[in-house]
Amino acid sequence: MKKVAWILLAMLLTGPTLSLLAVAVLVNPAQTNPCPTGADSSGDGQSPPAGSSQVVFPLPEGTWVLTSPFGWRVDPISGARSFHTGTDYAANDGTTIMAVADGTVRFAGSMSGYGNAILIDHHVDGTSVTSLYGHMWDGHLYVHVGDQVAAGQHIADVGSNGRSTGPHLHFEIRPGGGAAIDSNSWLGQHGATSLDGATAGPGGCTVPAQAGIA
Repeated sequence: MKKVAWILLAMLLTGPTLSLLAVAVLVNPAQTNPCPTGADSSGDGQSPPAGSSQVVFPLPEGTWVLTSPFGWRVDPISGARSFHTGTDYAANDGTTIMAVADGTVRFAGSMSGYGNAILIDHHVDGTSVTSLYGHMWDGHLYVHVGDQVAAGQHIADVGSNGRSTGPHLHFEIRPGGGAAIDSNSWLGQHGATSLDGATAGPGGCTVPAQAGIA
């Protein structure tokens, strides 16, 4: 009844021509899009709830090659035997880096040895873990301390800053924020999904991933 009353009032105040426009607005009110420019709320890019067990691989499918696993190795810069605390995935400069799970950004900035790095705290399958992403160039970190991120969200681009011999992602998993474990094995144990194309963004939106070159 209220809608009918508004339509009658519009006809009295605006005349027959403008009243048709008023009726159209009242019958079909505009829908607001909660997604930022360039995003799309359609599809299956819904952000999982906090504490979700959803895990995704940190680089788009088909864009990377594993070049240095977790564990003892000959350091490519010093030539000495040393323990590698992460997994290195070589990828073209500028390849999209994604958050592996929902979480809160603990650190984003310059970190000795890692160049520019991001640390994100997660709660996955009942366990608190911290993920680390390293060697990004200046200006290619897209999150800040305190930001809430979704699994698959574009957080940075591959670079070669810090102690690095070429573009790659140095990736670590630290249970409870402590000592690192084999991050590649952790991804496999948690059924990490390889994403291609649109990646999950905040608020249930999907945002186009920046294409990495395979």
